[in-house]
Amino acid sequence: MHALDIPYDVWFNVAQFLPKEEIRNLYGVNRALFMIAMDERYQSAYIRNIREEQTVKCLDRLVHPNLAYRVRSLHLRPSSLGVLLHEHRNQKPSVGWTNALKRLTCAPGPRNGYEAVNTKSSPVEILLQIVGSLSNVTTLHLECADYADNLDWFMYAMPFVMAGWGAFGHILQRLTLEVPVESMREVLPTALRLDNLEELHVKLSVAEPETDTTDIIRTSLVPFINNHHRNLSSFSVSAIEQLDFTALLGDLVYMPRLTKFSVSQLFVSMDQTDTAGLARFLDMHGRNLRDLNVQFYTKKATPAKFPEQTEWFAQPFYSVVLPRIEALSLGLLDFPAWSLHGTTSYISQFRDTLSSLSIKNIKLSYEEVESLITVVAPTPNVKMRHLTLVLRHISPQLFNILSLKLPDLEELSLKFDKIIPREGIPVSSADRAPAFCEEIAKHSYSKWKLARLNLGLISAKEETKGQCRAALATALSSVQSFNGQTREQYVSEGSHSDDPLLLSGCS
Repeated sequence: MHALDIPYDVWFNVAQFLPKEEIRNLYGVNRALFMIAMDERYQSAYIRNIREEQTVKCLDRLVHPNLAYRVRSLHLRPSSLGVLLHEHRNQKPSVGWTNALKRLTCAPGPRNGYEAVNTKSSPVEILLQIVGSLSNVTTLHLECADYADNLDWFMYAMPFVMAGWGAFGHILQRLTLEVPVESMREVLPTALRLDNLEELHVKLSVAEPETDTTDIIRTSLVPFINNHHRNLSSFSVSAIEQLDFTALLGDLVYMPRLTKFSVSQLFVSMDQTDTAGLARFLDMHGRNLRDLNVQFYTKKATPAKFPEQTEWFAQPFYSVVLPRIEALSLGLLDFPAWSLHGTTSYISQFRDTLSSLSIKNIKLSYEEVESLITVVAPTPNVKMRHLTLVLRHISPQLFNILSLKLPDLEELSLKFDKIIPREGIPVSSADRAPAFCEEIAKHSYSKWKLARLNLGLISAKEETKGQCRAALATALSSVQSFNGQTREQYVSEGSHSDDPLLLSGCS
């Protein structure tokens, strides 16, 4: 069979096994791969400050419908568009906006049979046309950054949000709302229906302290979620302020397809941080959940009043039965030391189903890691495949016990303060890296099934650059990816870095 006779679907399936960089270079092979390469190249669009070059370049592409229709993922931060629209309505366009948008008013002409957006229109009309032409977007991240975006500007930009709902709302599958509570009624109009929505991620902030957030949540956000409850398989909610989570989680209806849930909540005190809604939600969905992420954090500006360990872990949400849970992520950020013991006890009940675990609430010692992995050691029913921890330090002995106790581990992510050559033996900071390299060279982990390793080192001395990476890569011969890099990239990058182990992908 000639390559030209191979159906498009076959080429598409082949491309799924190739790195994205390689896919983008296949446009010259045949028409099918050209289309696949173009879809890969233009699948994402990012529209934020229209005075920034990145956004202007993106808009310059999106003027052409043959490129706009390829966009599948859109990150929209429209506050600057709101300023432009406000000035346009008041007939006071500033020179700054006009200069930024000059490129859009230059008629590009048709491409590949598609008619370009009408560039004789005003910049505002052009931008509305661009957003309205993104008819194939399946993933939307709508953002109003609380630290940089003015709420009024964001509210001025609602026509662009509405244009998006009209263009791709009917096919949207994944939605992230990172917006102030005050904007919910405008962002989520009563009549809005996203019939194919499967994943919803809500990141809430509060622009004005006097806002009645509970009323807005109950009358706007809760009805929106309940209107889409039948298809949601993944739902997450987080807030950077103290909000009434019980008003949100406690009023939601049953989601029959939900298998993944995440919540991140500010803790102030047992009286002010109500977890009754969380308990009700988990009790309603616990038997279907396979992936659960529960995070509590504190703020220095609002000192927390911590309870005793027994009172904290006696809360009803800790008693909910989760018979199918496979992935668990827990965090009690800046909680007292007792949080680790209680967390370990909580995890132990899931040892027959759990294959992925993440604990980010406390820096663990070697002894604490040893105790923890005893709880998650393989059972006849399940083996631990993914593990994420925050540590005081790493050592060759740490890798020894992990490889021994968790031989089927496939991915390991560690963030830590320092590297040491041996547990319990003090070594000067200048000698730690060389001694670590010498010690780990004595060990081989070739039989360990670990394939992906992610490391994050907080601080390191410049004179150690490169050497620790090479020693670690040599010892861990089974690892295929070091934070998304190949072994060669990882070692090579270390020779040019002030940090011997830190990889930006570890989080």
